[in-house]
Amino acid sequence: MKIEELVDGGEQTAQSVRSVLNILLESPYFYKEDDERLFLVLMRHKRAFEAFFENYSDERVRQILKGIMPQLERYRFLRKIKPSADDSVSEAETIFECLPAMWHYQAAQLAQPIAGRAG
Repeated sequence: MKIEELVDGGEQTAQSVRSVLNILLESPYFYKEDDERLFLVLMRHKRAFEAFFENYSDERVRQILKGIMPQLERYRFLRKIKPSADDSVSEAETIFECLPAMWHYQAAQLAQPIAGRAG
């Protein structure tokens, strides 16, 4: 089963899948003790989550970010951290700092379908 099918499988399942995806995207680790119910959702649908994330190899993520990062810099959501004079840093190794505007968006809204948002 695919993630998309799980999301279309009912509101409770969809919300659980979105919550697990948020955790996996925002945290380096996710343990059963963090949220037992969501951890069980992850384990139950482990193959669907693996397939969803295998579509996003490191190289694929770099390609996506290559087009997004200049826009985030332009609108002052991010700023490149300049390396010290004695460091040689490639474009792929660039470190970015989140600027205050990035902290003001509501991540919970990203999990809601556009049609369901209050305007």
